[in-house]
Amino acid sequence: MAKKISEWLQKPLYVYLFGLFFLIYRTAQYFPSFEISTFIIFFGVYCSITFLFISILQKTGVKKGAHLFILFVWIYILLFSELSTLFSTAFNLTLRVRYFGAICLIGFLILYFFQKKQLNISEDIFNKPVNFFLLILSFVVLINGIRIAQKEKQHEFAIQNTKAKINSKGAIKKDIIWILLDEYGAPACLKSELKFADFLVDSLKQKGFYVYDSMPSRNDITIFSICSLYNLDDTTSLPNFMYAANYLLQSVLVKQIKAAGYHFQSLDFLSIANREKFMPLPIFPYNYLDQLLYGKLATILTDKFTSITNNERFDTYNHKVIKKLLEETKVKKNAPQFIWAHLLIPHGPYCRDAKGNFLKNMIDYTEEKNIQAYLDYLTYCNNVVLNTINQIPDLKNKTIVISGDHGFRFSYLGVHNPIRKATFCAIYYPNMDTSEFKQIKYLQQLPLHLHY
Repeated sequence: MAKKISEWLQKPLYVYLFGLFFLIYRTAQYFPSFEISTFIIFFGVYCSITFLFISILQKTGVKKGAHLFILFVWIYILLFSELSTLFSTAFNLTLRVRYFGAICLIGFLILYFFQKKQLNISEDIFNKPVNFFLLILSFVVLINGIRIAQKEKQHEFAIQNTKAKINSKGAIKKDIIWILLDEYGAPACLKSELKFADFLVDSLKQKGFYVYDSMPSRNDITIFSICSLYNLDDTTSLPNFMYAANYLLQSVLVKQIKAAGYHFQSLDFLSIANREKFMPLPIFPYNYLDQLLYGKLATILTDKFTSITNNERFDTYNHKVIKKLLEETKVKKNAPQFIWAHLLIPHGPYCRDAKGNFLKNMIDYTEEKNIQAYLDYLTYCNNVVLNTINQIPDLKNKTIVISGDHGFRFSYLGVHNPIRKATFCAIYYPNMDTSEFKQIKYLQQLPLHLHY
């Protein structure tokens, strides 16, 4: 038996073992979504494609290095998101899709050179160590996934038994409208870093809003930031997006506002408190197949083969949210409303210019042009916000929150710069106690100070 196993390990199985490793790695990130049929079909398709391309390479005369070449191609395709994060974090470089073709071409030319020169390099020397490495790595990620799952059970219990409580002492319940502006930077940071004087600040102050110069968020990633907010400033770091999505489904905040007599309405591409997504968008994974395919390359390639660009999709989403928000504010209900409206502005892709003209395709900007496009989109965002709140009936008798979820995140800032978390926040409700607002240290603490 041992001899048989040793013989198998001498073969170039690693190109197939990588597919198995990838499935285990992505599955271990969040076990509850696991689907055995999807797992088997994915692995079968992966092995079939791999066998086909190796056969093609070998028939064209590329014998040495065919398996290694296909392995590197699969690593790039399936782990593009992880590679992109690694490059941007460790080397401050952005891995772009257009480089993929160049990498494949260079790799193929190297293989062809090996064949022509008949270099005395045996591929067999890689087989056993690479096979062993992938088997061990698969075992490690599986054990780590189990460890994380056990830890998160304790975290889930802690969230559901949180002692944080919203203030629901008000005798007269006011409608609450929370407009979230994705990646809206703090006015102080916009001024100091980007030389942008935010005219939304003065406009809101004239309407009676209390506007912060800067409001720190717990996180600079949307789903983590919102998850923490809807679980009343849960500060425990989460292992990945799937766990965050799960905690959003259980939202402590929504349970408490419902207990206080409110009707909750979510206008979000995320599912909050088991509400149906207002409009699904391919941003975060939310089922097992998404969990396997999640990554920038998969999203970009999908857009390349569809007639709908990200700009069109996201712009449609924003307009639908605004329209539905205004409709809901005009509907009289038996219970007070808490309306949550998540707009993907000024977050990229930048769908419109400063004057509101639609930009159909996302441009591959340089950093400098990217900043200008962001500021143009932010100007458009400000006009949208002011136009929207001007149409809300009986505005002075409602509680209104206008905030970001995190700050702007340009690559020159680096991944640990606090500016990435510094966001916009403005609050209005009748007879505000502004001294209480100074107690709020993070955006995620705001729901505890709205006097429902």
